[in-house]
Amino acid sequence: MKITGIQITVGERRSDSEALFYVSWQDLIEPFQGFQIESSFCWIVEGKRGQEEVEKVTKKLRNSDILIRPQHTTDWVSVEQVYRELGDKLRKIRPSSWMDARGSDERGGRDDTRGDDAHSGEGTGDGDLECGSTLGQESFM
Repeated sequence: MKITGIQITVGERRSDSEALFYVSWQDLIEPFQGFQIESSFCWIVEGKRGQEEVEKVTKKLRNSDILIRPQHTTDWVSVEQVYRELGDKLRKIRPSSWMDARGSDERGGRDDTRGDDAHSGEGTGDGDLECGSTLGQESFM
């Protein structure tokens, strides 16, 4: 079973919805005990495409270890891959210097803004949406 958090944002500033999604991870997966669970988080943003593997983080307590964040994949999908008309309008209203600055994120995801038909990951066709490669659970925080 794969659980995918999704955040759509076109603003310059944003909260870390990915961290907020994983804060309640243990509660989220509790009903699925016994299943093998994989996770990913998908950011739908302006002008950025890429993927990053994120390592598991645990915290050691006296009697046990607790999972803070599971190992997962973070994907960045360009808004124009999801809704081309919105991507076109945003590109027209944004100064080019703003879009250039959006291309590299402090989290280190790969910038891939080569054009509408280029995409990262292991896609299956021109401009396809590869966001966790599965139905996701939306996370609006």
